Amino acid sequence: TNNPNHVRMAVRDLNATAACYEAMGFQLTPYSPHSGAFKPGEPVKSLGSGNRCVMFQNNYLEILANEDNSKPAERMIKWLGHHQGAHIICFDSGNCAHVDARVRGLGIETSGVIPLQREIDTPEGVRTAKFERCQLAANNSPEGYIQFTRHLTPHYIYQPRYIQHANGSVHLADTVP
Repeated sequence: TNNPNHVRMAVRDLNATAACYEAMGFQLTPYSPHSGAFKPGEPVKSLGSGNRCVMFQNNYLEILANEDNSKPAERMIKWLGHHQGAHIICFDSGNCAHVDARVRGLGIETSGVIPLQREIDTPEGVRTAKFERCQLAANNSPEGYIQFTRHLTPHYIYQPRYIQHANGSVHLADTVP
């Protein structure tokens, strides 16, 4: 697939960055802490980071920061040590296991298929959004991570109430292979 699911930015100050995007006329989702596994079969646990997102109908911009800057997440230390800004492009996949096998078949190392989840505010209360992802090994993409994901609960992510923006934006720009 070549449809972007989302682009992720790593930032030092989530509140200041969110205020900037809101001043530009974007509506952001409420804060959502992340949890997941780093390897297949490992338990899902807190990742020490969380996000707010600029949502569109079929994709989004994720703004990620440490949950607690006094206890930064290892991956955030790496990203923010390099630069603040875009670090991940994530593509939609209907079948992460297929993508993983295909990419490994080309001799490219991956993370394997691993679970992710985060708590999402919904009109019915907080729900757990679940995903699976496959990531190319970091040494294959030194400027940032390239991932493939499948949303297991897309109705929690793509809520119509978050896709209206005062500035009229309706879509995250497509990537071209």
